[in-house]
Amino acid sequence: MISGLKWALAAGFFVGVLALNACKKDEAAALPPDTTDRDLAVLARDTTGSTWFGRSAALRPRSSGSAHGQAWLRARFNPTAAAALDGAGRVRPGATFGTGSLIVKELHGSTSGGASLLAVMQKNPTSPNAAADGWVWAEFDPAGAVVVSATAKGAGCTGCHAQTGSTDATLLTKYFP
Repeated sequence: MISGLKWALAAGFFVGVLALNACKKDEAAALPPDTTDRDLAVLARDTTGSTWFGRSAALRPRSSGSAHGQAWLRARFNPTAAAALDGAGRVRPGATFGTGSLIVKELHGSTSGGASLLAVMQKNPTSPNAAADGWVWAEFDPAGAVVVSATAKGAGCTGCHAQTGSTDATLLTKYFP
């Protein structure tokens, strides 16, 4: 009788542990994507649901204020970031991007062929990789290889993106009114 009771207690304990682990898995699945380089590279290459800056996928010539070396660019916004755009697809003056916003600037060396670099901003103030402005910054080649890691916390980005006339660290509307 005692051994049967021990068995029942052990079985109950085992079922309880399984139930707790199942709940933890459900909680983890509900969390937003990680901001690691790998995950950002995947997000940067996915254009699903994106809105192009100015509502146009046309390439624009590099602006005089750009620190990027490529001659051409275009930028897209995920649905969260697109909420900060006006009807013309430009960043509203004084707008603040919501957490989860993703902006991808595709940089092109010429008007023919694909992008040579993807510069990425993701608004995630709680990320250990976030700069003081709440953005996670990274750059990738078109295949997803890291050019500038998110762990740099925007060291090569935030100086330019904090200049006068920026809107929540974005400069597109300043240079492409």
